[in-house]
Amino acid sequence: MADITFDEITEGIREEIYSDVCQEFHYIAELPITDDQKQEIISDIVDYVFIEWQKQPICECDAYGGTN
Repeated sequence: MADITFDEITEGIREEIYSDVCQEFHYIAELPITDDQKQEIISDIVDYVFIEWQKQPICECDAYGGTN
């Protein structure tokens, strides 16, 4: 079994977020805009979610200054 790279993990997470956004905001598909514009909107949402997700502490205790 080959080792998975960080980039592959990141891409997998982005694909999962992309699928979730498409399902949650299914009405984007019905907007009277081009497919490229729809994809750009969804990609922008994915980028935002991914960046915000990376800002979150690893565990809840980190948000409160650790366990000490």
